[in-house]
Amino acid sequence: LSKGQHPVIHRIKDGKVLLDPRSMLEEEDDLLFDSLLTALGEKKAAAVAAAEEERDSRVLDAIPSLIWVLDDEGKLIFLNKAGAAFWGTEAENLVNSNIRDILSPREAEPLLDARDQVLASGETVKIEADLQSNTGEFRWLDIVLTPIFNFDEGFNGVLFTASDITDRKHNEEKLKYLGMHDALTGIYNRLYFEEEMKRLDYKRHYPISIVVCDVDGLKLINDIMGHSKGDELLKTAVRII
Repeated sequence: LSKGQHPVIHRIKDGKVLLDPRSMLEEEDDLLFDSLLTALGEKKAAAVAAAEEERDSRVLDAIPSLIWVLDDEGKLIFLNKAGAAFWGTEAENLVNSNIRDILSPREAEPLLDARDQVLASGETVKIEADLQSNTGEFRWLDIVLTPIFNFDEGFNGVLFTASDITDRKHNEEKLKYLGMHDALTGIYNRLYFEEEMKRLDYKRHYPISIVVCDVDGLKLINDIMGHSKGDELLKTAVRII
């Protein structure tokens, strides 16, 4: 004890403390008492830390967003329940796996590129990516990447927080399609035509040829046979063209 070597070795298991009384002097009783307190304090701190880690894990598992952490080598060092379920398994089956072994190169590279951005800048990065789930379906994810730092060790990983935005992306594509296509025939509409004219209105595209055609008798068919027959005539003309 006089040499600063505590004879107390704490054991977490079964809440026991191991004491080595060899070569102890009577006048070192106070030091022994302090040593016991230190060992028991460390045991208590370890238990508190373990309880906090368990609590944090339960909280993260309750979050519906996909959460995982990648280290600088591309290994998964943490996943919450939703993150593991996306690939149809439990978190312990994926921890320490390299993301390149889970995803195809087309899927993995954008994630790793974004991770590298976070490492280089130390700032949050946001991306959208389509990843294949365990069902074989590709799902669009809105992913926020956040750096994780340990004040003693520096960089500790990159936190990925992902939300499924597949329905939103499909709706956006649908609106984009409807904005540029005729609802009846499915061909490009006037808005698309005007945008293309702006894009092509440069000398490097000249000469430009435009064919303007009309459907004969459309008004007559609408008046005599009804607009549904007129619609059929337009769709037939579109198929032929």
